[in-house]
Amino acid sequence: MPANRIRSQLPELIELSAAIALTIALLEPVKSGIGNWNEIGIGLPELVSRLAVPIGIAFAAITALSALLAKLAPNRAVPFLIALYVVLWAQGSLFVWQYGSFDGSPIDWSRNTAQGVLEAAFWLGAFSFAALRPAWVRRHALRIGAVVLAAQLASAYVAIRDYAEFAKLEEPAVRATEGTGELAQRALIDDVSSFSSELNVILIVLDSFQSDFFAEVILDPELESALPPGFTFYRNAVSLYPRTEYSVQSMLTGEAIPDNVHLRGWVRGQVSRSLPTRLAESGFDAVLATFSRAQYRDFSVWDYRSVINADIANPDSSSGSWSTDVYKLLGLAQFRLTLHFFKRWVYDDGRWGTVLFYPDLEYGWGGSKIQHETRTDLATLEALTASASAEDEIPRFRFYHFYGTHQPYSVDETCSYQDSSETSRPNVVSMSHCILTRLFEFFHQLDEIGVYDRSLIFVLGDHGQKYVPLDRSVASPPLQTQPQRKAQLRRGRRIRAHWLGVPLFLAKPIGKRGSLRISDAPVSLCDVPRSVFSALSMPGDYACESIFDEQIDRRPARRHFRYPNIVERRQRGIEIDAGTVFEKYEVVDHSWLRDSWIPAQ
Repeated sequence: MPANRIRSQLPELIELSAAIALTIALLEPVKSGIGNWNEIGIGLPELVSRLAVPIGIAFAAITALSALLAKLAPNRAVPFLIALYVVLWAQGSLFVWQYGSFDGSPIDWSRNTAQGVLEAAFWLGAFSFAALRPAWVRRHALRIGAVVLAAQLASAYVAIRDYAEFAKLEEPAVRATEGTGELAQRALIDDVSSFSSELNVILIVLDSFQSDFFAEVILDPELESALPPGFTFYRNAVSLYPRTEYSVQSMLTGEAIPDNVHLRGWVRGQVSRSLPTRLAESGFDAVLATFSRAQYRDFSVWDYRSVINADIANPDSSSGSWSTDVYKLLGLAQFRLTLHFFKRWVYDDGRWGTVLFYPDLEYGWGGSKIQHETRTDLATLEALTASASAEDEIPRFRFYHFYGTHQPYSVDETCSYQDSSETSRPNVVSMSHCILTRLFEFFHQLDEIGVYDRSLIFVLGDHGQKYVPLDRSVASPPLQTQPQRKAQLRRGRRIRAHWLGVPLFLAKPIGKRGSLRISDAPVSLCDVPRSVFSALSMPGDYACESIFDEQIDRRPARRHFRYPNIVERRQRGIEIDAGTVFEKYEVVDHSWLRDSWIPAQ
């Protein structure tokens, strides 16, 4: 009789075993992969294929457990598996708390003790109900499983939808080039590396490149001597936003997004009056290019010409360390699916307890991982340098967006790939040194072909580095002591991590020569459009100001805006493109000083 009972339950046992195995070894790792897409080196299709073996192992283990349950408690095997399916889903989707970064930083396990009690109560309640009401659970097993599966698929759909814009270009007028082969990529490099013999405007954005990284790196006499002539380092700079998409639009429009507007709709409406569009109307050959797999949400609206994805890195770089990425995501999945009181067995202050299963994942995020975007940045700079040419007298506008100093910090100052990419200031500075060295080589090549003196050049960060605070000690010359502010200015809460709004800001006017100049003139990324038109002696009605006016007593105070990210918007029930009220700050003194950041009405 027991054997017959087990056979009658076999289809349900297999189905539930498969659902649980997919939760552990596919859906949770993929969800973590989508949420951390810029910190892993492989794409979603490759990730899914690499998870096939872990899925098979998980399925075999859960099936064996199911068979054991069916033998020991045939009436409760299906109810127990249903309970396990439900609690795993709840643990990974509902009981998600903030533990901090998995970068070796200490975790305060006591902070979530109350949540841990809630988790334990839910698990105990689910299994107790399955034990006490097995007939009811068995009768509704199909319905319960379907509801949980639907919730999982809906969650996966939302995650993919929210991040889909980062993986593809949406506008039909945009040229997408990924996967078109090396010859096509080289042709595109040739296209964007052609310059005018008479007039060029070049905007280079190094993502996350914080102002003080440059201040520290340039202290190296070798790099200082390699710096191309004519640049001014505006170390008192501010970004309008701490996020790439909005910072980029502020550089191109000189405008701040108003409160309570449809974000993409508003940005789309600014294209006709943007810097590249106005220059194109004045006869410039205008092109925007982004050299990474990251297709930021609002790049696609700049469809006056085209947005190019020049992915010319070594094709093996995206999967050369796939095992570390897979181990990382499986470790994260195990952490999320484990009760609070047992999480430290999975990960504790930089060490993964899962090292027995994933030997490459001993500390932090694991060992060596050469980031695809870093390879792409370096390969693209090398290709631009080799291909740079002076073609004709038609003026050029070139906007280049590089991945910059994002994690992991996988190269040293000589651009050699490191065995360790831990989050630390020395690693970020070393990576910055490498990137600047390659960039300076590109500028010297422009000088060699005779277009450097005919070029207005900006080198900008879009925001600061969220993992690494500013270091005031590297400022040279030293920063002035901040004057006392009046009590009425000290209203509300100060901004946290203000360095996210302190980007690199370098500028070289046309024909400018001479050694590096350091300026404390207060500038903002939104000054770029007006500065360009001022330098070209062309009429422009842009907001913000021209950096070339050197207005030390800037009026009004510079502004910085914070907008909830995708996770925060989901938590607040705000649609992805719906408007909300920005947190507003005025920057009244030097941007490196936290007390300069005053909450504004």
